[in-house]
Amino acid sequence: MDTESADNNGTRETLDDTSMPKDATSPPPTPTKRGGPLSGGLGIFVVVLLLGTAAYLTVKTLTTAETPTPEPVEAVFMCVEANKTFKYAMKEGEHWPVLSPYSKKQTGYPTEPCYWTRDGKRKEKPTYVVLNEHIGKPGDTICPDCGRIVIGHNPPPPQDVPLVEEVPTTSPTDTPDS
Repeated sequence: MDTESADNNGTRETLDDTSMPKDATSPPPTPTKRGGPLSGGLGIFVVVLLLGTAAYLTVKTLTTAETPTPEPVEAVFMCVEANKTFKYAMKEGEHWPVLSPYSKKQTGYPTEPCYWTRDGKRKEKPTYVVLNEHIGKPGDTICPDCGRIVIGHNPPPPQDVPLVEEVPTTSPTDTPDS
C-alpha cells in the first residue's frame, strides 16, 4: 500500500509499505477471534446431535414404557348388617357395597378411622365408621365412640394430643423385675 506524506516544504512524496520505518516494540497484529471452538460446522453438528439424542430418548421413554398393573389396595370395610369390620382389597372395576364375610350379602362399605376418645384424647386403635353418604343416609356422620363428625380421609389427631392411658394388663400384686 502506498502512502503520501507531506514535508515542511509542501512537497509530496510517495512511500510504499516496505520503506516505512517499523516500530520495533509494537507486537505484530493478532487476528481477531470470531467464535469459540464449537462455532461453525462442528458446533452445529454437536447441537444437532444433542437435540436428536434428546428427542430419541423422549420418544422411546414415552412409547415403550410398560404400564404397571394396578395392585389392589387393602382397606377396612364394615358389614352394615353385622356391624363388624373386615379387610378387603377391591379389584379394578369393582364397586361397593362388597360381599361381606359376615352376612354373605353385598353389605360391605369402606370405613374411615377415628382416633379420638370422648374425653378429647387420641387412641392408638381407631374406631372404624361408615360414612352416611356411602350408605345413602342424609346428614353428617358421627363417630359412636367420641361423638365427633367423621369425614372422608378423616385426619388423625395431632401428635401433641395426649394418648389415652392404657389399662395395665397385670394385676396390682405383680411387680416388674428390678
